[in-house]
Amino acid sequence: MGSLLHEEAPVIGWCCSYMPVEALESAGLVPFRLLPLPPVEMGDPYLHPNFCPYVRAIMGEGLAEAYPFLSGLVIMNTCDGMRRLFDAWSYFHDLPFVYLMDLPRVTTPAAIVCFRAEIQNLMDRVSSHFGVSPSAETMKASFDASNSTRVIVQRVQTLMSQGKLSLRDWEVNELFRAGAVLSRKKYDSLLERAIHESDKGISRKGVRILLTGALLENPEIVSMVETCGGRVVVQDLCVSGRQPESPISLSEEPLMALARHYLLRPPCARMQENQRRIEYVVNLVRSHEVQGVIYYVLKFCDTFLYEVPVLKQILDQMGIPMLIIESEYRKGQGGGTQTRIQAFLEMLCAGTVAEDKVLSFNR
Repeated sequence: MGSLLHEEAPVIGWCCSYMPVEALESAGLVPFRLLPLPPVEMGDPYLHPNFCPYVRAIMGEGLAEAYPFLSGLVIMNTCDGMRRLFDAWSYFHDLPFVYLMDLPRVTTPAAIVCFRAEIQNLMDRVSSHFGVSPSAETMKASFDASNSTRVIVQRVQTLMSQGKLSLRDWEVNELFRAGAVLSRKKYDSLLERAIHESDKGISRKGVRILLTGALLENPEIVSMVETCGGRVVVQDLCVSGRQPESPISLSEEPLMALARHYLLRPPCARMQENQRRIEYVVNLVRSHEVQGVIYYVLKFCDTFLYEVPVLKQILDQMGIPMLIIESEYRKGQGGGTQTRIQAFLEMLCAGTVAEDKVLSFNR
């Protein structure tokens, strides 16, 4: 694993997409997102089985010493499951640096100031423990590199929506996931290669699907959509797609710019601003001409499950069907899930054909 990252630099694990990784990068540390593979059973003796399976999977892999290269871990205070992960990891592991970072639930000016203070607290602890102190210049360089990556990711997302990437949809999902574990330089290289190798003459066909929700533990769902005749033209997940819409400001005070950048990003379901979250998803549906939505959520993820009825009601009013898939963070999704996806896509295809006939008759 070390060969995928910067050599010799301390590696800091993180779990939430609200984590301001640029702050760590500017201090010469290597952010590494923990995306454990199923199953999750090893964590069950330490965290109750009705906890988020992603949290239990992290705990289980930690106990199995799957992360010997970590020098520290930063856990965002995003939900009760993450708070309990911090407690359990601190008690059962001997990792010397484990930090719980608070995250506001609103995006008011006061909340941005509060989050800036949280980033400052993190940097103070990092500086004290690792003996590093980022300068304004290194922070600006980190922000500039992050902004460049964001532009390349947006290009890949555009090609994906247009059906012009040479990669299959599940490969695109894996490409985005790679950004959480590779060094920025290697990730940028992979993105650029995907763009360069794309055949602009191709045009992939299929029912246009938005894949949204929480964490997608493997690309099998995306592969199932392709197999059944669909195309995931846009992703809105905690590991892919849901990135800040604007670059990090290089003119504002660095930590304030970073706080604003992350807190004003497209919200996830744990934020209180449910209306802004719904409007964001609706805009994705419209701008990408989505025909159906697959909502993928982990069991016991209360924050995302809470928004399902509201989002479904809005999409129903728009005439956009939604399929809800609730996962237990398993390695294999099983034939039942593929049958549901196939039936969903067949329903969408039937609806499209019927609509075309009505339009033709009206002409």
